[in-house]
Amino acid sequence: MQPTSHSPAPPTSPGDILTAYTVPDGGRTCTMNNHDLPAGTLAFVDGDGWVICAQCAAHCTSCTDLACDHPRYAYAGYPSIDVFYDERPERRTSGEVGYGVHWHAVGPWPLWRVSYIRATGEVYAVEQHAKCRVQVLGIVAPDPVEDRHTDSYYATLDQIFTGWAEPDISGHDLAWIRQRLAAAAEG
Repeated sequence: MQPTSHSPAPPTSPGDILTAYTVPDGGRTCTMNNHDLPAGTLAFVDGDGWVICAQCAAHCTSCTDLACDHPRYAYAGYPSIDVFYDERPERRTSGEVGYGVHWHAVGPWPLWRVSYIRATGEVYAVEQHAKCRVQVLGIVAPDPVEDRHTDSYYATLDQIFTGWAEPDISGHDLAWIRQRLAAAAEG
């Protein structure tokens, strides 16, 4: 099936899959825009080992312009919540905040739960079904601790997702979450 101007081109190889990555000591440089990424920055790495900043990842996973000359990426998916948590142990022990349990991807079923993991900055959806598949939807750096009122309130994410609980605004469609994350990353 040929991609249209309304949907991003699908990834074509394992190198086109982005996995969440925390920049190690010494820092790195984003392969796409050559911006310096200091140690501790939340970013992504593709299957070929290229480090991609969150802003470039958001663009390369959501761009619908077929004339745009950048790689087409997809965020990593996982067959179960256990596999997702086991890949990075800090996911299991981190504080999380939920953004509802009635999201859908294609059609009304299955339903998905959307959550945010503070330690990794990942916004993810987990299928509310026996399989419990996981999709990483994007990444948002956590608010500084001194800017938060509690461990479960994230002003930045709440601003990005303004209206998430209102079906007439979000439609409870995971595409709405992806669009909001991409728009926030591109600034």
